[in-house]
Amino acid sequence: MADLDDVMNALTSLIAGVIYPNGTGNASVVGAPVKIYPGWPVPNVLDDDIKAGHAHVSIFPRPEERNTTRHATAWQDSTVDLVAGTGTAVKVVGEQERLFQIVIWAPTPAVRTAITKAVDPALRQAGRLAMPDNTYARLVYRSSPMTDMLQKSTIYRRDLFYTVEYATTVTGAFYPIKTTTINLTHQ
Repeated sequence: MADLDDVMNALTSLIAGVIYPNGTGNASVVGAPVKIYPGWPVPNVLDDDIKAGHAHVSIFPRPEERNTTRHATAWQDSTVDLVAGTGTAVKVVGEQERLFQIVIWAPTPAVRTAITKAVDPALRQAGRLAMPDNTYARLVYRSSPMTDMLQKSTIYRRDLFYTVEYATTVTGAFYPIKTTTINLTHQ
């Protein structure tokens, strides 16, 4: 079942892949170390990292949410082991759209711009996120305000707002018919 944590983790993985295309053990595409994580930053950790020239990208679910369920519950996907004759099926029991705030916290305007120019087009182009229950979430750009009110602290911020529409699912056992025998008599 996809939930807020699954969506935040999927966004985190997607953004990490953009910032660190060769893995987090290698340099970032923006020329500065970047921490990417779900949730809100711890203030003193953020301050220390900014002073050290590191940036943060945090992914946070906003309270804005709406029910987007359009259809009655339906079995959406299944995985079947034909040899064993068993499998699982995913049943969609509801859908919702939630607003997510992706916040770029940077030590300089140049680093903030570099992260934004890497992340925003990648999210727009992706259009969807793979969820752990084998469903996909729809990803749609909403807005991108910039905040320089924290300049005294040398923290340069840019927010990316995206709505994510995802399904609430349940997984159940699936038992396909393994063989069918038909007896015909010739007359």
